Amino acid sequence: MKRAVDTERRAGRFILTGSVRSDVDPVLWPGTGRLIRIAMHPMTVSEQLAVRSRFFVSGLLACEPMSLPSDRPDLRGYVEIALRGGFPEPAIELTGRVRDGWFDSYLDQLLTHERATGRNSRDRLRLAEFFQAYALNSAGVVKEKTLYQAAGLDRRTSLAYAGLLGDLGVIAEFPAWNSNRLKRLARGSKRYVADTGLWGSAVSVDSGSVTRPSLWLRSGY
Repeated sequence: MKRAVDTERRAGRFILTGSVRSDVDPVLWPGTGRLIRIAMHPMTVSEQLAVRSRFFVSGLLACEPMSLPSDRPDLRGYVEIALRGGFPEPAIELTGRVRDGWFDSYLDQLLTHERATGRNSRDRLRLAEFFQAYALNSAGVVKEKTLYQAAGLDRRTSLAYAGLLGDLGVIAEFPAWNSNRLKRLARGSKRYVADTGLWGSAVSVDSGSVTRPSLWLRSGY
């Protein structure tokens, strides 16, 4: 691929997907100056429905808008859709315990990443605790100190783990929106687990537990 691009520098010849190796081992990455990075996000519900109808790729290439489903789900249905996530395989092909096992396995492999753990089981446990604390605060505004203390870490380790998980594409932080006219708005970043199915696995919830009124009362909602 590198030779082909260097030989003929014409744009749009290749689409590369997959590894985040460029962030983990930047010294070995040959894509700098040759590739343009495009952010990939979990699939939307419309995309999942289109894939099931087998018209997704042709519609995408033709820039055709995707229609919303005609039958709208109830609260439990919405939660089930969210916990299905947006990774193609669990969202489209897997159900029930098989899907749960996929997410558990994904998390297990994610948290044993060589760069994060250094092949140290203690570091693996610390990263798992950090990710769980992060997931429990997903979509919220929480102080950095609160987050790393909940995981039993110091600030330096917390920042290193957040950087790693961000490089791997499983968390995302969005800066606070504020202006001179609205100075009282919270200025802390909002932290998210990038995929709702992965979030559900990390905090061990299902549609039944999320939709029970007692859970919302305990959470203060």
